[in-house]
Amino acid sequence: MKYPRGVQPADASRDDEGKDRVDRVDRVCLQPVAITVRQLEALDERAGWARLLAARLARVPGDRGLPTLAGLMAQVTSDESAAHGLPAGVAPPDALVPIVARSLEATVEELIDVGVVDSAETLARVAPQLASVRKVVDVALCTWPGALLPDALLRELRALAERADVHLPLVDAIPADTFQGELSETYLRAAQRAARFLEGTLYATYYDLPVARLAALDDAAPSRHGTPISPGFTSLCLGRAGVTSPFGTPAHNATILEQAQILTTHNLAVLVGGLGMSPRVAAGLPAMVRRCWDVVMDAIPRGAIEHAATAWRQMIFFASILPAAAREDFIQWTGDQLRAAPAELRARFAPAYAGLCLAATGTTPSPSTEPEARVLLGWSPHPHWLLS
Repeated sequence: MKYPRGVQPADASRDDEGKDRVDRVDRVCLQPVAITVRQLEALDERAGWARLLAARLARVPGDRGLPTLAGLMAQVTSDESAAHGLPAGVAPPDALVPIVARSLEATVEELIDVGVVDSAETLARVAPQLASVRKVVDVALCTWPGALLPDALLRELRALAERADVHLPLVDAIPADTFQGELSETYLRAAQRAARFLEGTLYATYYDLPVARLAALDDAAPSRHGTPISPGFTSLCLGRAGVTSPFGTPAHNATILEQAQILTTHNLAVLVGGLGMSPRVAAGLPAMVRRCWDVVMDAIPRGAIEHAATAWRQMIFFASILPAAAREDFIQWTGDQLRAAPAELRARFAPAYAGLCLAATGTTPSPSTEPEARVLLGWSPHPHWLLS
């Protein structure tokens, strides 16, 4: 497939340090057996079953994981029945499987399938065992494409990147109620990478990325907190948010921080562009954009506009690095999905969809072009149009 300029799948035969990859299966576990034993012993409900499983686990070294759950969840033997007062020939209840599965040693994909790794936050706990930035990124993006990468996972990615000698200007999500009116130089560097990576794409058009202005910014300055800041980048975010002061209510601050997330793609461009798009991500993009759309359509009726805007933004990012034909197919698919949606949702969301279609033709949505076409944002200084 032909990908947009600068967006080529990475070489699957190389690792993050450029060395030949050694074929091996990465097996991880969420916690060692000893911790699971303590959790079972603390259970009040199904105490007899918990004691049985703890006894079975005691035969396994406590500092490692379980290669399989098969024997652990086997039927009660006659000896075990006598020792624990449980019926012989009966298997432990399925309700205990999620507890013992925390010590299952398997690939991260298998742990996701059985529900042990159920979020990007949980992925952060096993990320150090994976020892590959690209592996962690691939799993996170392909499994939860519509969600922000949480700060806990970003910390692990920084550590893995540092060990691999890969420079990635990753930015955390700043809580709106703790925003101090300054954005660090790292935000500027991440935004510059994003602008270079996305120049001329659907994302750049839809969000009107100021590519030239970002490229010209180089104003790192010391701050009272010790981390260099970029006054120019902060000012840019204020202007795009339509505010003049960097201080205000949490909602006011959120409009500024949302612009910082838009300009940096909240790490997506840094990771995909800095590491190279992996074959797994390349193959998964069509499914990823559709899953993002599903997140948006689920969030809007619940009034979760911030979550909808995040998933929408990530959807547009992933759609931007799709091959042109696949991107056109996706936009047509979204139209079919919207037409099949309930009438109220269809009417409320029509301006956002019109904005996407307009951007696909090369025009940034704005009141001066198509009044019914809007850029979907999560925060607004006025009552949000999606809630009116």
